Amino acid sequence: MSPKKVAITQNRFQRGGRMQVTIQMVKVLNKRGITPDLVCFKSNISKKDINEAYGADISFNFREIFVDPKIPFEWNILLFNLIASFYLKSYDLVINSNNTSFLLSDTLNVLSYVHFPRKKRNIIPHKDIHFPEGAKKSVWDFKSDFLKAAHFLYRFDNSIPKNDLQVANSDFTKKTLTEIYNLPPEKIEVIYPPVNISSAINQANKKKQVVSLGRFSRDKRQLEQIKIARKLPELDFHLYGFVNARDYYQTLEHYIHEHQIQNVYLHPDAPFSEIEKALSESAFFIHSLRNEPFGITSVQAIQHGCVPVVHNSGGQMEIVSEPKLRYNNAKEAIEILRKLTTEQTVELQRLRDILKSGLQAYSAEAFDRQFETLLEAKL
Repeated sequence: MSPKKVAITQNRFQRGGRMQVTIQMVKVLNKRGITPDLVCFKSNISKKDINEAYGADISFNFREIFVDPKIPFEWNILLFNLIASFYLKSYDLVINSNNTSFLLSDTLNVLSYVHFPRKKRNIIPHKDIHFPEGAKKSVWDFKSDFLKAAHFLYRFDNSIPKNDLQVANSDFTKKTLTEIYNLPPEKIEVIYPPVNISSAINQANKKKQVVSLGRFSRDKRQLEQIKIARKLPELDFHLYGFVNARDYYQTLEHYIHEHQIQNVYLHPDAPFSEIEKALSESAFFIHSLRNEPFGITSVQAIQHGCVPVVHNSGGQMEIVSEPKLRYNNAKEAIEILRKLTTEQTVELQRLRDILKSGLQAYSAEAFDRQFETLLEAKL
């Protein structure tokens, strides 16, 4: 019997949390003798990039099905689903990583891994779910949703096809899916994104420094982190990530230079080995994204023995169970970090042990088992 034909779909593939999940899916499929097609408009990451950035040697094919149209981002996602519906008819299974099933053909056999539903992002009144304090949506938003067309269209996205299995990356995302589609909770699976969990990582001789990990972009709030660092000159801050927005990265450089900040170091597009080394050496980790649906970097930090300080919202509340390590504003983050620097070694180790006790739920092995079970049901 020939291997099943499987596609993983996303309008644009690039580095980040979604790609890490996609890579693990491909690994599971490869073990079944399946070489999936990664179907997209455009890939901003090559096979070589994947191998270097994630240490992943996997078998797959990129399939760019159409010229990537220069239209607002939300339109691009919906147009991709519409065009891909025709291309995907010959596949036994479509693994949808586009965060919406809207306009995707209901005749396809689909497993949707939802990092956070696009519908929720579009129907809220403010422009960005990660900036609840920010501006309202504008009809003149040429970059994201000109004339609020997607905002209007998602009003008609009221149900999920019967043959589309919805899988959420966290309980936070699951709760959102149940609310916007009126789905019973038992209809939605939760599979946490995979992290390679190892107990062999050296956690001794930690430096009293803070590390941050995430693409350099406005929603990750590295500028806020730099302002926090400015108030804590006794701590060095190392900010790692790939440069997703060049203008924002230059803003960070300018702010550091303008204010002569000596304790912040930017590490753009660093290799995975360098990031792991920084996590292993650092005592603390900071994550500032609001309403983060999951937050795989916090799991990586805990695994490497960092004590995380995260925003008190979204999936971070599931990962960082200790309320004393969660903050609501920059002032609280400064207070928490300052207090942690004076804590006894015994207390820091207690916090590490509490957080590490729940890590197996986020392991690659746990992901593989759950994903394999779903594949058995869908193929």
